Amino acid sequence: MTRIAALAAIPLAAMVLFSACSRKALAPSPADTARELLALHGLVGRQPEDRSEADRKRPVDRKALTALFSDYATTDPFLADLYVGFLVGALARNQGDLRVTVQGKRAVVQAGKLGVALELRERTWLISLAASVPDGIKRRALEEKVRYENARAAGQAVR
Repeated sequence: MTRIAALAAIPLAAMVLFSACSRKALAPSPADTARELLALHGLVGRQPEDRSEADRKRPVDRKALTALFSDYATTDPFLADLYVGFLVGALARNQGDLRVTVQGKRAVVQAGKLGVALELRERTWLISLAASVPDGIKRRALEEKVRYENARAAGQAVR
């Protein structure tokens, strides 16, 4: 009986090992990247206005945040933060109805009217700020940066 049980266990053990290896080999999905961005901001299952003051003031892990983007490091830091805030807001407001479309190494996570573009790089889906943020938002962000820099140059408190 023990020999039969041992022989029967071999295929089962092989299936378990294969299954574990298969799961490990799968790259996170584009939706996983979007959820991770929300998690870093404490917004999984929550809306931005539902966060406490302490939650809003809690710093975000910069290393983990930048690792979610294909072009964060090559984007002006001031603008990158504004763009990320815009994307986080759109994803949070629509997180119950995110739709994902994948074509090869490109994907779009549809968050309401906004399409968040992702690129597959080294088995990881990364958000593209350049491709995700609409031109109108980019213009407004640049105007905000200019206003901020002018206020700082004039020695005014910046809010």
